[in-house]
Amino acid sequence: MSTGPGSGLRGRALFWQPPRAHGGIPEDRSVSFLELFYDLTYVVVIARAAHHLAEHVSWRGAAEFAVVFGLIWIAWLSGTLYCELHGREDGRTRAFVFL
Repeated sequence: MSTGPGSGLRGRALFWQPPRAHGGIPEDRSVSFLELFYDLTYVVVIARAAHHLAEHVSWRGAAEFAVVFGLIWIAWLSGTLYCELHGREDGRTRAFVFL
């Protein structure tokens, strides 16, 4: 770990870069493990909602599942689009995805 005169600035630049401009998507970008974990958490949440639906098979249960699924899908879509359109491979984007 570097403790020299410029080390704090390098860390700050790595963690607090502005979001990537729209249209500036790198050609050789690959999916990171954090993005896969992000998607997997949504799979687990949807599975839990489906489990609740399996225990409460009715029109009301289906309506509740549809509302919950819609909210989950909107949350996933907004996070995914942010990372795809503006995300960088830096600490700020990774912290945003993780939180």
